[in-house]
Amino acid sequence: MDEFIQDTLVICEKSPIRGEQSSCAIFGEDLIDFVVEKLGKHVSIWSTESIQGSYENVTIGAVKLIHGNFSEPPALCHSQPFPFQVYFCHVLPKVKVYAVDIHARNKVNHAIMACHYDTSTWNPNHIAFQLLGFGPGLIEVCHWINENGIVWTKTLH
Repeated sequence: MDEFIQDTLVICEKSPIRGEQSSCAIFGEDLIDFVVEKLGKHVSIWSTESIQGSYENVTIGAVKLIHGNFSEPPALCHSQPFPFQVYFCHVLPKVKVYAVDIHARNKVNHAIMACHYDTSTWNPNHIAFQLLGFGPGLIEVCHWINENGIVWTKTLH
């Protein structure tokens, strides 16, 4: 647990990468303030419904683009391991958000996936590059938003 806490402190204290706006929120009000400051008051919220069965063989079903406006980037808030609730929230340019149906044996999970289409300013040692064998700016990186993560998008009215 100590290692997880240290990792959370590093994430919360690091300087944002170029083009990123970030904050760590320990109170619900802080999270809402960050979202309202970055996106305004008219927002939609997205989260993964369940990951039940995710560790077995699954089939990807419907994939729906739910946010693809590069001029209005979403806010991604990731729950961090800590003795109390901490969210690392950030806004990055060129992110699209998808809703994906994942068919497990006895369950259909409705998951949220974020795709980063500009990785040029990312750390070359980022785990995604280590796993995929590429470097900054050479590929886009998509990842699941876990059950404790939240994606906020600006709602057009």
